[in-house]
Amino acid sequence: MKDTHFLYSIATLALGSIIAIFVSYATNTLPTHGQRDSTPAIATTSETKNCGCCTKITPQELKALRQRSEKLREHMKAYKHASDILKQFGIEEGIQKLKDSHPEIATQLERQLYNNMK
Repeated sequence: MKDTHFLYSIATLALGSIIAIFVSYATNTLPTHGQRDSTPAIATTSETKNCGCCTKITPQELKALRQRSEKLREHMKAYKHASDILKQFGIEEGIQKLKDSHPEIATQLERQLYNNMK
């Protein structure tokens, strides 16, 4: 009798494990790739990597990249603000309000709306 309870408990554990793995695989939470690399994906300094690709970027290029990313961030904030205004006030009134705060975005939106109405 003790042997059957032991076998049933082992079988239940195995079945539970198989179901857990199947559910993890089905919900895409089970890692299906091999062993993870513990090294960071982006090195903090160029001295930590010996590939030589990081030393090719000049300080001027790095500064230009930072300026471009900052400009992109500002544009994203402006478009987020514009979409919030359009959601809040509607298209016509929203575009009128955008002409005061962001005239470039307002003209782009007017042009797109005019082209879509044709």
